[in-house]
Amino acid sequence: ERTTLWRYRYVLDNNILPVMGHLKLSKIRPYDVQKFFVSLTKDDARQDGVSGGYSHESIRKMKTVLSSILSTAVKWEIIESNPCFKADLPKQDETEEQPKAYSLDQTRRLLQFAENDYRAKQDKHITRNDKVICITDFANFINMDVSALQTLVLIHIAIFGGLRRGEMVGLDWCNVDFDKNIIRVRQSAARTGKEEFVKTPKSKCSIRDVAFPQPVMDLLQELKQEQERYKNAIGDKWIGSGDCVFIQMNGARMNISSPYDRFQRLVHRYNKTVSEELQLPILSLHCLRHTNASLLVSSNRVDIVSVSKKLGHADANVTARYYLHSYEEGEQETADILGDLLLESRGKVAK
Repeated sequence: ERTTLWRYRYVLDNNILPVMGHLKLSKIRPYDVQKFFVSLTKDDARQDGVSGGYSHESIRKMKTVLSSILSTAVKWEIIESNPCFKADLPKQDETEEQPKAYSLDQTRRLLQFAENDYRAKQDKHITRNDKVICITDFANFINMDVSALQTLVLIHIAIFGGLRRGEMVGLDWCNVDFDKNIIRVRQSAARTGKEEFVKTPKSKCSIRDVAFPQPVMDLLQELKQEQERYKNAIGDKWIGSGDCVFIQMNGARMNISSPYDRFQRLVHRYNKTVSEELQLPILSLHCLRHTNASLLVSSNRVDIVSVSKKLGHADANVTARYYLHSYEEGEQETADILGDLLLESRGKVAK
């Protein structure tokens, strides 16, 4: 988990020095580790410019990384015991926000706009015929169907599959099964500094097969066909492997930041077309993954274990904790339905 380790090692490097940087490894005590964890909750703890401290979940992950480091020191007999074992995490803030997600109505409007946005660009910029379109200027790529279609497909995969950004960017055509309507998540794109690479997914549980409805698979099939047309059009300017689902102008794998940028531009375009009360909140791309889980859980038709497997969570308890609010909404809906049935029956008996 190269990216995860790099991320939390960066946080550790920048936060741990004021607390334990003056101590020798053999002198670190559980109190010092405890003090470090508490420091991560302070308002000025974050290294990304965001106000407030780190979330309870982020601190838990940092404890895992730090504990792994100190366990290695125990294994090498540098220290006798791991001080992390006796250090407790700060209590979770009960007011900590639930994962942000779109409602069912908002999600429907987003999908409809994304579809209309693509079709409008398709009609405006491309005139289809049986001849291969010749592309001499890379700037013309923005007018190609494949560019706008990629955005549409990204949105659908995030909402209907709950895939992480890296999992989408790392997707290859060989892992798209059009016969079974599934996407096999077998790798994930990531970035360390300026270097981008493909790695194994976040955890063993992240290696999974995700089923999609037929319309989403049809969009993927359309994208594959358009991508092949584009590849033929630019000729020797194509440097990609030919297997990446999401690409840059030259056929290489899409940049890891592009899905977020495309999603943000799409939402901003939508908000310009509607009244203020109908505008969508500006959320991160990852919130589409939360939207997937939230809608599934609140529907009360899918059990929490199935949702957890779909998301690639290692522990269903994590899923349940994240989406408890959605689960409670689903339970209330079930109670209301049952109540209506009972009240209706009682009314008939009374007559």
